[in-house]
Amino acid sequence: MYKNREKLHRPGDADSDWQAAEQIVQSPIQRLLLRGNSQLIARLNPSTYQILKGGVWDAPKWALTGLLVKLPKAEWVKLLAVPLAVAVAGTIITRNFQREAEQNRILKEYFTLLETFTFERELLTQPLDSGVVILARGRTVTALRELDRDRREQLFAFLRASDLATIAAEEPADKSAQSPDTATPNAEETEVLTGETIQNPDELAENPEAADENAAPIPEPVISFRDQDLSEMDLRNVNLSNLDFPFTNFREANLEGTNFNDANLQNAILWGASLQKAYLWNTDLRDSSLSKANLQDASLWNANLQKAYLGEANLRNAMLWNANLQSAILRNANLQGAELQQANLQDANLGQNLISLEQTNLQDTNLGGANLQNAMLWNANLQSAILRNANLQGAELQQANLQDADLQDANLEFVNLAGADLRRVSYLTEEQLAEAILCGTKLPDYIELDGNRDCNTP
Repeated sequence: MYKNREKLHRPGDADSDWQAAEQIVQSPIQRLLLRGNSQLIARLNPSTYQILKGGVWDAPKWALTGLLVKLPKAEWVKLLAVPLAVAVAGTIITRNFQREAEQNRILKEYFTLLETFTFERELLTQPLDSGVVILARGRTVTALRELDRDRREQLFAFLRASDLATIAAEEPADKSAQSPDTATPNAEETEVLTGETIQNPDELAENPEAADENAAPIPEPVISFRDQDLSEMDLRNVNLSNLDFPFTNFREANLEGTNFNDANLQNAILWGASLQKAYLWNTDLRDSSLSKANLQDASLWNANLQKAYLGEANLRNAMLWNANLQSAILRNANLQGAELQQANLQDANLGQNLISLEQTNLQDTNLGGANLQNAMLWNANLQSAILRNANLQGAELQQANLQDADLQDANLEFVNLAGADLRRVSYLTEEQLAEAILCGTKLPDYIELDGNRDCNTP
């Protein structure tokens, strides 16, 4: 400042230089102006500098320094922040508009493509052109990957409304129209008349797998998601009911609250997927992989989980009324508080690692042949449950409700039956209770063992 004053022959002294310097130090903008001013003075002679100063320097100096110096620091910070905020907001709004326009473009192009496939390449004409079908399915998944969740919902709604992706309903037989004279002959009569061996309906009821094998296959919809990769996709609360997802990869997908009612998820991969509060009524989940899936509070009424893998799955408070869990694997699954009335867990494997079924409602549940080794069944409701040939070795059944339960040939070795009421249990023998823990246990009249036999056993 002293050198600048001396070169331009300005009046002043050391005190005035110090006062000006103190103001400049407090302002980043004035420091920048001083640096530029000093470089200009060093390169120009005094007369040339005075000419440029008036038109080029004083105006911006007054605009940028004079105004800001007169304002408190907080005020000029706010003043500078306003245009910056406007610029940032404008950029965000512009990007949002661009994103919305891009999303609408993707969805519109998809709809146009399906229209072209339908009318120009005869997508729906029987027999279906496999090449066109494969292309349509691939473009559907590509669009889903590019779209946000709201537009994914619109895409699925379109597919469902157009019947391009919905599963064909099975036509029930009209049994009411049959008269006694025209009734279908039984298996024995059919074999005599036709020479063909027809399986007995009673046998089919006992062996549902045989019934499935004999059933006519349901044709796949045009837009099926068979073998498609929808992993890690956000499909929360989207309506996917009655759609076809066999062998589909939903690994770690967000499916919270998603509606899968009547959908086909046979052999689907749902490892680690979030299905909390999802709707899975009448859903076909046979042979599906649900390892570590979160099904807490999910509704699985009448769902078919035959041979499904549910290892370490969270089924806490899940509603599984009338669900088919035959031969399912539930090792280390959390079923605490689950509703399993009339569910079929025949031959299910619940593992050997203290699975928790405390206070679980298992009323009328079929657990025939199920592996319940070391299961925690304190206060569980097993009223009228079928436990024939079930493995209950080491299970904890304190205070459990076993009224009218069927325990024929069940393995009760080392089972803790303290406080349990077994007076109305069916097919119970003294041999079954030989190694069980009895303390305060109420036994049927025909069992001559002491219900307090093990109260003093450490």
